[in-house]
Amino acid sequence: MLCHFLNRGIRPEQIINQPYSEKLFYKAAYELFCEEEYEKYRALSGGG
Repeated sequence: MLCHFLNRGIRPEQIINQPYSEKLFYKAAYELFCEEEYEKYRALSGGG
């Protein structure tokens, strides 16, 4: 997950030093990204 945000210019220290609620936000954002990528590849591969 940290690698995902590092590729977007967010340093790991920025996430690690956040309060727990902010960490949950980053986690939810990453999970949403993963779901969207899954749906995209599924649609491209013709999966139903």
